[in-house]
Amino acid sequence: MGCSTSKMEIQALTEASGAPAMLLISNNLPLYEELIRASLLSTTVVAVDYNSWTLEDLKEAIETRAKGARYASVGLIDHGKPGDFCLLKCVAGGSVSTSELNSSPEIQALFKDLAQYVSPGGRIDLMACSVAQNDTKMVDELKRITGVTVAASTDLTGGAMKGGDWVMETIGKDVSGDYFEKAKLARWQEVAPVITLALIAAGGAIAAGAVPALINKDRL
Repeated sequence: MGCSTSKMEIQALTEASGAPAMLLISNNLPLYEELIRASLLSTTVVAVDYNSWTLEDLKEAIETRAKGARYASVGLIDHGKPGDFCLLKCVAGGSVSTSELNSSPEIQALFKDLAQYVSPGGRIDLMACSVAQNDTKMVDELKRITGVTVAASTDLTGGAMKGGDWVMETIGKDVSGDYFEKAKLARWQEVAPVITLALIAAGGAIAAGAVPALINKDRL
């Protein structure tokens, strides 16, 4: 029997809105800088170098940015498709499936670590397109591994002009206000499906040191 989110859990998650959040923003996304700029000042942003980082690099960056804090929600925003989400280029060929999650102690360990940053009653948000479109196996498995609520979308995640939204349908909640200033977020009219390698390349890799500079300087 798969895990499901009860009405009481959804109510608790809704009441947690506005509490500080952590958001992992991948440079695998087009115009990812706009997402960094749109984030709330209370949001701890981890700008992820999809092309170059290892899992250890990601863990270290999260630890450095969090400084031991715990959050009402931890979001991961990158490309996705039914049953899959992107994490790092070096992990599972760039897109993690449920079977790859189940067979990889390293990926499981990362999510267990992430769960340590989630406060009681909080959640992890997989902010990628259509991860839960066909079923909730990925969400259920991550919930089992982490012991916290995991939310995902059944449709396009991102800008309304391209048919997207920020609702995590598995919990029935628009999570955008937990991470972003909505007026600034409206400038990012992209969506986050898995795309071709050519388009990923067009999204642009970051130069060494560029991401920390952006976080420190461009919080507009």
